[in-house]
Amino acid sequence: MPTYSEEIVFDQINAKESGHVECRQATRVLKDGVVISTTYHRHVCSPGDDMSKQDPRIQAICAASWEPEHYDAATAKYRELQDIADNARSAAEAAKLASEAAEAEAVIASASCAVATDAAKAALEAQLTAEKALAEVAP
Repeated sequence: MPTYSEEIVFDQINAKESGHVECRQATRVLKDGVVISTTYHRHVCSPGDDMSKQDPRIQAICAASWEPEHYDAATAKYRELQDIADNARSAAEAAKLASEAAEAEAVIASASCAVATDAAKAALEAQLTAEKALAEVAP
């Protein structure tokens, strides 16, 4: 009769430059000592998180990653990236506003052309009318 067992291990713990620590927990089902199934659960630990319920290896890696010099460098990098993202959003918004302004100017220019054309036609008609009136009056 086969013997089934289960083991739970953290098979990946990755400290990121941002200060976050990514953890992957593997739950393995074994049949007679041979893995027949594995499922994964992932979570991320961030600086300042409560680590009291974490695996001791994760606690150690987080403690090393969150030493002030690492934490300050990661925080500075995060803020720098956040500023870049904010500036990109601002530039995109400015480009959108410029595009909308250009469209509005085109509409105004088109309308101005139509008004100018109508005014020119009216002036030409007035001139023709005046010339006809002068031709009738003149001997």
